[in-house]
Amino acid sequence: MLGQHKLIYILLTLCTVLLVWYTGNNYFDHQAKQLYRDSLVKEQKIVKDQINEAIAQKQESLMAMAITLSESLDLIELDRHADQSREMIKTLTKKLKEYTLYKNIWIQLINKDGISAGRSWTPKYGDNLIQIRRDLQQMLKQPRPIENISVGKFSVSLKAMIPMFKTGDDKKKKFNGVIEIIAHFNSIVNALKKYQYQTLIFVDKSYKKQLTRTLNNTFVDDYYVANFILDQKLIEQVNQLGLEKILYSSSYVEDRAHFYTSIPIKNLAQNTIAYAVVVKPLNLFEFTELHNFTQNAQIILASLILLIIIGFIIFYWRQHEITKQKNYFKQVLDSSPGIMVILQEKKPIEVNRGFYDFFNNQSLPEIMNRIGCIDNLFIDNEGCLSRIMGKQSWFDYVLEHPLEHHKITIHYMDKNSIFSVNLNRVYQDSSDFYIMSLNDISQLEHYKNELEHLSQTDSLTSIGNRYYFEKRLQEEFDRSRRYHHSLSLILLDIDFFKRINDTHGHDIGDIVLKELSHIIKDLLRRSDIFARYGGEEFIILMPESNIVESEMTAERIRKNIEQHSFLPVKSLTISLGVTQLTKEDDIKSFIKRADQALYAAKNNGRNQVMID
Repeated sequence: MLGQHKLIYILLTLCTVLLVWYTGNNYFDHQAKQLYRDSLVKEQKIVKDQINEAIAQKQESLMAMAITLSESLDLIELDRHADQSREMIKTLTKKLKEYTLYKNIWIQLINKDGISAGRSWTPKYGDNLIQIRRDLQQMLKQPRPIENISVGKFSVSLKAMIPMFKTGDDKKKKFNGVIEIIAHFNSIVNALKKYQYQTLIFVDKSYKKQLTRTLNNTFVDDYYVANFILDQKLIEQVNQLGLEKILYSSSYVEDRAHFYTSIPIKNLAQNTIAYAVVVKPLNLFEFTELHNFTQNAQIILASLILLIIIGFIIFYWRQHEITKQKNYFKQVLDSSPGIMVILQEKKPIEVNRGFYDFFNNQSLPEIMNRIGCIDNLFIDNEGCLSRIMGKQSWFDYVLEHPLEHHKITIHYMDKNSIFSVNLNRVYQDSSDFYIMSLNDISQLEHYKNELEHLSQTDSLTSIGNRYYFEKRLQEEFDRSRRYHHSLSLILLDIDFFKRINDTHGHDIGDIVLKELSHIIKDLLRRSDIFARYGGEEFIILMPESNIVESEMTAERIRKNIEQHSFLPVKSLTISLGVTQLTKEDDIKSFIKRADQALYAAKNNGRNQVMID
C-alpha cells in the first residue's frame, strides 16, 4: 500500500493534470469557435458575391437580348403598326422558350408616349405606365439603355429597357418607343443550387398591397415568396427561425443544422426591394482550418499532460535508484517528443535523443563547453522568456509560475527556433533534480501568427480589415482617455463606385480598390491606422492629431485621388468625413459623427471633405 505522503502527491498530480486539461480545453475551444465563426463569415461574403455576380450576368444577358430584338423592331413604327408589333413579340417569346434556355422571359413594347403597345404574357395593352414607372420616366426624358430590378403586380423581376428609333422621311432618326425584356429570379435560384445553396426570394413587405396578381399568394410576415417552385419545408424552416432575424442580420444566422444569410436586392435608385435568403446545411461545410487546428491542439494538450506524468514519475525516483534505472530513464527520455534535459543543481546530467539531434550529435560535455549554458542562446522575442525576468532568472521564474505557458526563442546555427518550456523540480535527498522539456513549436507559432494576420487583414487590399480597426480603435480610445491625447477619425467613400463595377466589371473594381488603398497608405504616417471598413468605404484613425491636422490630411488624400489616373476608369473621386474625439464621445458616437460628416459630403455634391 502506498504511503500517505505518496498518496497526497498522486492526488496533487491528478489535480494538476485535470487543471491543465481543463484550461487547455477552454483555450483551444475558444480558438476553435473563432475559426468556426470566421469560416461562416467568409461563406457569407462568398454567397453575396455569387448572387451579385449572377444578377449582373442575368442583366447583361437581358440587355444583349433587348438590343438584338430592338434591331428587329426598329423597322416598325409602333403607333402605325401596333398589331404587327404585338404579334411579333408573341412569336419571339415563343421561339425563345422553344429554342433557348430562356424559359421565363417576357417582352413588353411601350410607345414614345409611355403607353403599353403590347405584352407577350397578356392581350392587355393601351394603359399609361408613366405615372407608376420611374424608370420609364427617365427613359422618355433621356432615351438610353436602362437595367433595373422592380416589383410589379406579379412579383419582383429583372428588366432591361432599350429605346427604339425609326428613320423618317427626312432621313432623321426619331424616338419610336421602348422594348422591355423582363425575367424572373428563378434562373438565379437554380444556378445557386450547384453550390449546394437553397434560395428563397422575398419581396419587401412594403409592396404587399401592390402585389395584387401574385403567382402563388405565399407570404411570410407580409414578405412575398417570389420563387416559381415553392419548397414549403424550407419556407417553414425560415419562418420558425424568424424571417426578419435573418433579413436584418449584419452577417449570418445559424441554427443547429443550417447556415442562413440574406443579401438585399436593390433597384435602380439603390432602394432595397427584395431579399435573397440563402440556406446551406452545416454538414456540407468542410471547415478544413478548424479540423487542422483541433488536431494540433489535441496533440499539444496530450503532449503537455504526458510530460507532467513523466515528471511525476521521475520526481519520486530515489537517489540510489538513479544508476540502476539509467537505461530505463534513457528510453523514456528518447521516446519523448522534443528536447528533454535532467538537471542536478541546475546543471544538465542527462539529455534525450532530441537534445543531441538539435545540437548536431555532439557529446554533452562538448556542447556545454561550447555554449556554456543553454540560456546563452536565448534571444529576445515578444511573448518569450528573457534570461532575466524582472529581478530573477528565467529558470526561477518558470518554477514559480508552473501553470503559465512559457516559451523561449533559441538562436543556433543561424536559425531561430521557438520552444515551449516545461520545468519540474524533483527532490532527491539533499540535491534538487529538475526535468526540463523543450518542444519545438516554431511551425505552430508561425501558423498562429499567420492566422492572426489573416483574421485582421483585408484579403483584397492587404490593409487592415474591420476587425483589426475595431481592435486598434479600442486601444487608441483608451490611450487617448488615459493621457488626454488628441484622436481624430477620417471616414471616406468612393463616389459612384457601383458605376465602376457596372461599367467595367468587378475585377476592375477590385483593382481600383487595391490601387486606391496603396495611394492612401503612402500618404499616412506610420502611427495612423488605416483599414477597409466595408465595400468601398475606408477608415483612418489618427492618434495625437487634432481636427485641423486631420482635415489637412483628408484634403491631401482627396486631391491625390482626384489627380490620379485609375486605368481604365481614369477619373475617380472620394468623399470624406472628419471628426475629433470629444469628452462626451464614446466609440459608437465617435464613429457616428464621422459617418454624419461623410453623409454631409455626399449630399453636398461629393468629392469634398466635411467636418463634424
